Amino acid sequence: MSVTQTIIFGVGRSGTTALFDYLVDIHDHLGIDVEFRLEPFLWNIRTGEKVPDFSSTRVLSPQGIAAHVTEPLFPKDKPGPQMELFFDFLEIDGKNFLTKYIRACGRIETLMDRWPDAKCVFIYRNPSSVIDSATNRFSFFGDEFHPSDEERFCEAVGCDAEEFASSSYQVRQLRYWRHMNEAALQAAQRHPDRILPIAQESLGTDGSTTLAVVGRFLFGEDAVGPIAELHPPAEKKARGEKPFQNLPIEDFDAFNHEMRWYLETMLPACASGVDVDKKALSERIDRAWAAGQKARSSGVRKPYDPTDPPRDFGTLMLRDLLRKKRVSARRGTLSRMMRKLKGKPV
Repeated sequence: MSVTQTIIFGVGRSGTTALFDYLVDIHDHLGIDVEFRLEPFLWNIRTGEKVPDFSSTRVLSPQGIAAHVTEPLFPKDKPGPQMELFFDFLEIDGKNFLTKYIRACGRIETLMDRWPDAKCVFIYRNPSSVIDSATNRFSFFGDEFHPSDEERFCEAVGCDAEEFASSSYQVRQLRYWRHMNEAALQAAQRHPDRILPIAQESLGTDGSTTLAVVGRFLFGEDAVGPIAELHPPAEKKARGEKPFQNLPIEDFDAFNHEMRWYLETMLPACASGVDVDKKALSERIDRAWAAGQKARSSGVRKPYDPTDPPRDFGTLMLRDLLRKKRVSARRGTLSRMMRKLKGKPV
C-alpha cells in the first residue's frame, strides 16, 4: 500500500490550521494512521490536537528554527546541512504523515524533493483579513523567536531596504504576504499534479464542496463519499469579516492594490470548484475597513503600536515584568488591607 503524505502550507492566518484540523478528522474517519507535525520550522508538536500547548519552551524546535534561519527563504540550490538535519529530525521518511507549514511558501519544492510521494494543499486568503488577524499575534518575520527575517527577505525579493524600513509594520507584513503567495502560486502552476491551490474564502463559503475536492486530490475518488458523511453539504454562505482594527487607513491604498491582485490572480487559481463572489468579497472587505476605522477613531480600540511591546521582546524581560507585576500586586493588596484595618477608605 502506498503511503499517504500531505503537506498543508500557506502564509500564516490564511486558514492552514482550519484545514489541518479538518484533515486530522478526515484521516481518522478514513482509518489512516498518520504522523502529525505542526509548524515544524518552529514547534516540535507531534499531535493532532485541536488546541496544542504553545505555552512552554519545551515545544519549541531548535532544529526547525536553526534550519529556518540558516537556509534561504527562497532556495535555488539543494538544501544545506542544517536543513538535512532538520528533515532527519522530523522522522517521517517512508511514513504516513500530515504536516502544516506557514514558513514554506518559498521552499515548498525543497520539501517536495525530500518527500516525492507527498501531495500539497496551498491555502491562501485575502491580504486585509490576513494582516489584520496576524498583527496582534505574531510577525511573519519571526521577530518573537529569532533575529528578524526582514533584512534577508528584502535581499531575497530585491526591495529597497530603506523604503521597506520606513513602511508601516502592516505594509511590511503585506509585502511578505504578496511575495510568499506569489512564490507558492508559481510552484503550484509548475506542479499541478502535486499542489492543490485553495482559497480560504472557498473553504468558508462551502466547506463540504471544498473538502470533497481536497479529499479527491489527496486520497482518490473513493474518499469523497466518506468525507461527505463527515462534512455533509450545508447551505452556502459568505462569512462576514470582523472590523479591521489593526489596519491604519493610511495603508488602505497599499492593501487595495494587493486586493486587486488577489481578486485577479489568486482567486481564479482556486481549484475547489466553489464560486467565490468577488464583488461581495470586495464589499465585505471595504465594510470591515470602515468599521475598523470607526472603532479606532471612537477610542473603542487603541491603534496597534508594534513597539509596545517590541516584537523582539525577550522572555527574560517578560519574566522580570511579570515578577514586578506580582510584587506590585502584593504590595497593593497589603496596602489596601492596612487601610481597611485602620478604618480608612480603601
